[in-house]
Amino acid sequence: NKYALPLLALMLETAMRSCEPLTYARWGHVNWGRRVLELPDAETGKRDVPLNPAAIAILEELASKAGDYQPDEHIFPTTYEAVKKAWSQSREACGLSNIHIHDIRHTSATRYALEYKGNLPFIQVITGHKTVTMVMRYINIKADDVVTVMHGKEVDEDKAPAGYRKNLGDASLRPSIGIHR
Repeated sequence: NKYALPLLALMLETAMRSCEPLTYARWGHVNWGRRVLELPDAETGKRDVPLNPAAIAILEELASKAGDYQPDEHIFPTTYEAVKKAWSQSREACGLSNIHIHDIRHTSATRYALEYKGNLPFIQVITGHKTVTMVMRYINIKADDVVTVMHGKEVDEDKAPAGYRKNLGDASLRPSIGIHR
């Protein structure tokens, strides 16, 4: 499925629920100037999804491959079942078990909590949660992360959540996420 990898990378960069890019996101919702995906009707209602540079790069690559797309066309013309199958095959090939697509949302929320030093209003906007209580259910900071920061050190990128302090839009990282110009 040629859409699985860009979809999963976009979910990691935006903390979107899988239904948001698959079911709701259309090309006409991408506000390139604001760098926001304006979802008029997502799972929890209207929502503006902030797009970091990596998310913009992913969408630009998809747009260039889509060619002359129409505003009402889905950004990801595939199904959840097809993406789930690709996820399962990839997971098995890596020898991993008990890892689900939805875990990307937890990883993303944790990553942004570390990057933005626990700025809950930022993280709440990124994840689209209505309450701080829900945001907190998605952030999984470990005691070791806290101790590292307490002692004035940076979180070890090798032990941090996927994508931490990395721009997946960088040309040097594109082959690893399947986006080529």
